[in-house]
Amino acid sequence: MIEEKKSVVFSVSMGVGCYRHICVSASRTLEDFAEIILSAFDFTNDHAHMFCMDNYAWSFDDCYWVDWVDLEEHRHTCDYSLSQLDFKKGDQFKMIFDFGDDWRFQCKVLRLLEEDVEDGDGARVLKEVGRAPKQYNFDWD
Repeated sequence: MIEEKKSVVFSVSMGVGCYRHICVSASRTLEDFAEIILSAFDFTNDHAHMFCMDNYAWSFDDCYWVDWVDLEEHRHTCDYSLSQLDFKKGDQFKMIFDFGDDWRFQCKVLRLLEEDVEDGDGARVLKEVGRAPKQYNFDWD
């Protein structure tokens, strides 16, 4: 278990050439992490999400769901902090967002840090590469 006053640096990508390196306080929940990821890619958090910890999209073997998705015997992202997941350098997993549009974010643990980045939002984008796709492609004209 990662101690509460630590941070995790993740690489989160959306396909080739579009990724963010994000430092997150290990005290943050998976639900917080979903919001942090979406914000880093300029997405609005207006749909359901899930984390597939076995790194297989839509796997039901080792996953965490947003708490308003009502499935029997599932774990909620709001109930688990990053420190409880015992991450190690190199661990990979996926976040699925908006089950209709099926946005997939590939996550990888780059490093574990001794210091805590808790400074209000509990996260910091360290590196930004590539332009994120548009979440919605509405033509209002």
